[in-house]
Amino acid sequence: MLRPIPILMAIASLGRICAQEPPPLVMPHVGGDRFGAKQEAALVKDPVVNYANRREAALAAFQAGYKAAAVEHKPERAMRLLLIALRRDSQFPPALFDMAVLCSQVTRWHDAILFLREAQKQAGADSEIAKLAAAELERLETIERLESTPDGRKRRQFDIEFVPASRKDKNSFTALSILKQATRIDPTRWEAPALAGVIHAGIGEFSESAAELEKAARLAEKSRAAQFKSAAEIARKESAFLDEVGNADRLSEKQLHDQAAQLYAKAWEESPGHWDAAREAVTEYLLADQTAPAVPLLSLMRDSAPPLFRAKALAMLKELGAISADARRAAERAPSAEQPQPKDPAARIRELVGQLTNPQMEMAARPGAPLVDDKTLITPVDDSEIGSGSSDLMVLSTESVFALYQRDLAPAAPPTGAAPEPVHSETPPEPARPEKPPEPAQAVFTAPAAPASSAGSRPRPLAERAAAEQPVAIRSNPPGATVLLDETVNCVAPCQPPLAAGRHTLLATLAGYRNLYKIFIVEKGKASPPIDLALDPKRGLLKVETEIPGAPVFLDGKETGKRTPASLSLNEGTYEVGVEIDAVQRAEKVEITDNCIKRLKL
Repeated sequence: MLRPIPILMAIASLGRICAQEPPPLVMPHVGGDRFGAKQEAALVKDPVVNYANRREAALAAFQAGYKAAAVEHKPERAMRLLLIALRRDSQFPPALFDMAVLCSQVTRWHDAILFLREAQKQAGADSEIAKLAAAELERLETIERLESTPDGRKRRQFDIEFVPASRKDKNSFTALSILKQATRIDPTRWEAPALAGVIHAGIGEFSESAAELEKAARLAEKSRAAQFKSAAEIARKESAFLDEVGNADRLSEKQLHDQAAQLYAKAWEESPGHWDAAREAVTEYLLADQTAPAVPLLSLMRDSAPPLFRAKALAMLKELGAISADARRAAERAPSAEQPQPKDPAARIRELVGQLTNPQMEMAARPGAPLVDDKTLITPVDDSEIGSGSSDLMVLSTESVFALYQRDLAPAAPPTGAAPEPVHSETPPEPARPEKPPEPAQAVFTAPAAPASSAGSRPRPLAERAAAEQPVAIRSNPPGATVLLDETVNCVAPCQPPLAAGRHTLLATLAGYRNLYKIFIVEKGKASPPIDLALDPKRGLLKVETEIPGAPVFLDGKETGKRTPASLSLNEGTYEVGVEIDAVQRAEKVEITDNCIKRLKL
């Protein structure tokens, strides 16, 4: 009777074992466990092991960074993700190139240049990335040289406005509006009035052309000034010609044909290329029954005018031959060889003014290169680094993004598609770290860490810590900006937060203005100068157009002084924009957002 008891106990024990949940099923990595026996622990420490190789892991971070920049318009997040890609594979050319593009977008010119040079080196001389990098490198080196001085920065801002206005396909009224903005940036540059003189001549405004060309002559060096003065003289003569023709037109309307004919003839003599004025003089002489002065003009037209005028002059001479012997002889005389015609005044002015841009101006104003993409398909995996909520301000708060890249250089990647060598250790190897920790100047946007205390040491008293800090005045223009210091201290400018000696990071925000990032040093034992924060307003560009140009433009019911097509640079916000056509106003509400260009056709 005692034997069944152990058996029953065993069965009961077995029942308890079966009632427990089975151990979790761990799927082996495709192709075997290439990362060691403790793969699950490795996945937690290093997401790279979840990919086929380092290049694939880098590509996953790269594609996320490209999306953040090109689709989500979050450059800070994009730069952080590209740094992850480069830590996984430091020789990945698309990531290096796109880091350069993003650095240039936030005006980190030197960082951008260093990334481009690295992209050239890693891509190979004959690759498409290397060619793109070479073209962009030339542009950025020019910009960095200009941006190194205040005068160079002003020169570049002028060029950015001026060069697009100089394009031949640019609408004349739009170009003149842009030139006014360029002149406000630098009123000492002669290029803007010279181009304005050419444009005014092209649309028949010769009086305005002469004034602008004279202004250019006063600003330009001697060699250029002489050309501009000659061009201004042509514009003045053409303006005088148009004035005389206008007076003659008014006399003709009053049927004072004799006086009108004399003014038309005088205008033609001063500007012989205008055969239409000679034709009008002939017409007015005939309407005044004065055949004698009309025949010499017709003879000149028959011998020297363009073919269309010659044919009409010959026909008129034949008609007049019935009443004028001089007209009959002129009609019967053999025509002379066709004479070369003088160039249009606007064309002559354009030739005299000549080329107004140079390669440096074109380079400084050229838009930045677009981002490159790599659409290679990757199997989605759980990647904690890419999906983490880490602060994206870390990158922009550093003094050198390229230094971050160098600090975390990864080992050279194997060829794309190749598997890395097996690792037989119990745990995956730790990523390579620099032998020397980064300098404080390369620290990221984090609160300063407290110094490690030795065994038995006591924290410094509060009074002692307060004595080591000093107030630093922070002012914003406009005032009222919220200031975040070292991601821990908040104040509203103007304020004087107490800060310890060392390196600090600052982020200033204010509604309607762009965020401002700044890094500054508080020197030990020295009074820190005030920190002035000049905030740039969020602005956009509105282009107003009408089917018939020249309509006055109104903003919130007030006339702007501009006529369509017009470009308005406006702060972010909502506006009522209108035009007046045939004494009737048309208006629409328009919302302007930062760094946008909107077109409104009324």
